[in-house]
Amino acid sequence: RSRYFLDDFVGQKFLKELNMIYLRIKPVKLVLNGDDLGIYYKEEFYDKRLIEHSNFRESAIVRLNNYEIGISETKYLKYKDLLDKFKTKIDLVTNNKAEVSDLFDVEKMADRIAISILFGDHHSLIWFNQRYYLNPFTAKLEPLGREWIYSQYINKKSVVDIIESIKNKSPLYQALFKNDVFLKKLNKSISMISSSLFLKGMNKKYSNDIERLKKAFYSEYRFFDTPQSLIHKNAAILRKEDNWITSNPQEEKRSKLNNLLKYFKVYKDTLLVNKEISIKEKIHIPEGYKVIVKPGAKLMFEDYGQIISESPFIAMGTKKDSIRFEAKTRGNNNRGILFLNTKGSVFKYVKFIGLRNYNDEFRSLPGSICFYESTVSFSNSTFDTSYGGDDLLNIVRSHYDITNSELLNSKADALDSDFSNGVIKNTLFKNIGNDAIDVSGTTLDISDITIIGVQDKGISVGEDSHITGKNIIINNSSLALTSKDLSTLKLDGVQVDNCDVVFAVFQKKSEYGSASINCQNATYKNYKEEYLVQKNNTLIINSNEINLKVKDVESKLYGAIYGKSSK
Repeated sequence: RSRYFLDDFVGQKFLKELNMIYLRIKPVKLVLNGDDLGIYYKEEFYDKRLIEHSNFRESAIVRLNNYEIGISETKYLKYKDLLDKFKTKIDLVTNNKAEVSDLFDVEKMADRIAISILFGDHHSLIWFNQRYYLNPFTAKLEPLGREWIYSQYINKKSVVDIIESIKNKSPLYQALFKNDVFLKKLNKSISMISSSLFLKGMNKKYSNDIERLKKAFYSEYRFFDTPQSLIHKNAAILRKEDNWITSNPQEEKRSKLNNLLKYFKVYKDTLLVNKEISIKEKIHIPEGYKVIVKPGAKLMFEDYGQIISESPFIAMGTKKDSIRFEAKTRGNNNRGILFLNTKGSVFKYVKFIGLRNYNDEFRSLPGSICFYESTVSFSNSTFDTSYGGDDLLNIVRSHYDITNSELLNSKADALDSDFSNGVIKNTLFKNIGNDAIDVSGTTLDISDITIIGVQDKGISVGEDSHITGKNIIINNSSLALTSKDLSTLKLDGVQVDNCDVVFAVFQKKSEYGSASINCQNATYKNYKEEYLVQKNNTLIINSNEINLKVKDVESKLYGAIYGKSSK
């Protein structure tokens, strides 16, 4: 009853459908000291597991009371650097040096508030109910949701009353409702989620789940209202208006080019680089452009030089005339490259050399070259020598392919792929300080891969990832092939030489399940341990399942006996 039966469950499904972090909830029968206490709601907690289950990178979850961040002392210390940088951004907003929309993922805020408007709810948006995920890549808050209290609209005025109530919840919401970018997106969000097409899709997708919950609740509560009828009635009223919130119509303005004119030639929506340029500051390329880098161009990164781009790069070098993204002097204090929401980047005959992990005034990321919610293609390219951070190439919530390329001399992981889909062909990984290929929540196809000189794992598949591949060579590594935590690794044609451990299969995290490796046409020699297989996990070598299993694998890895410490 405290979650109004199905109401919160339906709300979570709306969040899921709109690509936001959502809570897993289900009814359970609670028996305490032999006493049957009836049906209770089992609701997920705000923690790392919640975030990763929704396919986002671990980060802080906070409340926001006006402009004050609310978080426990323990969690604050864990995410101190990111939170302190975000407080700097809040100070810019309160001092009128930045827009309130710079604090939030505006599209997701619009969708979140549109859900409450559809439900006739404002209770869930009270500051102590509303939590936010601080996205470490965008350095913006993304809303979560729970504790919706639904109400049925009688007429248009009752809609306006709910909107006014939401707007007046806090100075933050008042500021958002004065922001034209947000208001425009909010009107679109209301129209989208109240449309018959969207609601029919939700009903088709989740009706069976709703019926199962109804049956569970009916075992104890015979009479309660389900929210579907109310939602459809409210939606019918919302469809009577195209714009429920009035904004000041303004012509779309291109983001200011700021310092870009020093580095690029500008042709309408195209930015061109056709020579050597030295970058000694932060270059922010806004969305709406295409960056063309011509053969022979060199982007040389000096101290504090970095690029953050919301527009795709087309960098097409040639075999004789490659393109270079390079530290101007070895080991200098450059600050890497970050691509945000860029679709269609292409890099051919490109060399990335000597870059540090991306770091600016609002975020610090583990990779030298980072892609977030992007699509990118690399061919005949080289990634060589990373300083600082963890990864040479860090790809998150993205689609990618890498062909005929090299990843060399990484301080830690060469490729770290989270919640992504990818293809890698005919590529060399050599002299890697941690893992050559490290994937979480990722589906990846690999072929004709050579891995040489890895201090930890040649291929590491974890957290519900799935790799298929063929023609894999792994030499001089600590662990050749590792699969853990509900992941699968299926390979055909594997050659392993001079590795401490050939196969490791285990479960590390309790929230996941068992893992598996299936290798056909596998040959291996010069090893210390042929395999380490934890009970309830599966290893198949050349069609033979390995039955010799141990209780604990993890205690032998991560630098204890084999591999490298992750601390």
